[in-house]
Amino acid sequence: MGRVPRLQTRWRVGAVVAVVAATVLLVGGLPLPEGPLPTSKLTGSYLVSRPELSLQFPLSQVLLRESQGEGPYDPMAGGHPPGNAPASAALFLQVPLPPTDATASVLWWWYRQELTLRGWHLVEADNKAAGNHEQAYGRGRRERFIIGFDGDDPPSPIKYDGHGTVYSLFYVVASCTDPASGC
Repeated sequence: MGRVPRLQTRWRVGAVVAVVAATVLLVGGLPLPEGPLPTSKLTGSYLVSRPELSLQFPLSQVLLRESQGEGPYDPMAGGHPPGNAPASAALFLQVPLPPTDATASVLWWWYRQELTLRGWHLVEADNKAAGNHEQAYGRGRRERFIIGFDGDDPPSPIKYDGHGTVYSLFYVVASCTDPASGC
């Protein structure tokens, strides 16, 4: 009779370990602590190295990665604020799910859980009625993270094989020369 409680205890411990491992796999892991953003001029390679761009929905594959550091605004673009244009990085991904509203909802739900764990908050939800198929998140005064649902109509530089759904991640960090950044 003494062995039954030990086996039950080992089984329970094994079950707890299995549940924790499955949760970490599904959720994407625990957030790593990040240091504060630098106040110096940000480069595109710095933005690409940030953990936000490592958040990829399970089974996603990268189709295109672009980044640019902060710098002067394009003089041809009107109405820009004073200071430098923000540093930004974009990631276009494909996931093996059909390009439907249900897929968009699953993607947005997953990213909401991941970003909330990392201190982000939803700034603007998608508004399909207005043709807006993206969700915007913010953290502090400087950081914005946008998840776009491109479906089966990705931007032109993307080589899309027609299988699955294309979505995009857009990460922007405002320059410290922008008075609204609060640096």
